[in-house]
Amino acid sequence: MIDYSPRETVVVARRSRFADGMMAAGSATLLVAGLAAVDTRVRDFMTGFLRGDSLHSLAQGFESSQRWAHSLMDTAGYSTVGYEPLVMFAIVGLVFLVLMMKS
Repeated sequence: MIDYSPRETVVVARRSRFADGMMAAGSATLLVAGLAAVDTRVRDFMTGFLRGDSLHSLAQGFESSQRWAHSLMDTAGYSTVGYEPLVMFAIVGLVFLVLMMKS
């Protein structure tokens, strides 16, 4: 929404928090739907979650994300000198992602 007052030459743009939240939720939903269309593991996870077995599905999801994080840390730890810029790029990208999601 843009407010313009003819007496003032300042244009102020206001962002709607509700619209921003709906945009983020829609983007996340679209991403999950796209992943479910492509990958059968995501599809099975979502059907298990929607079927009513949500605690098991969440525990399974946390376990797989924990395994992924451990394998990522092992890979970063065993990387050679040639891969250090790539690892630093990934870490900086992750920090920027967290900062972007925060604001």
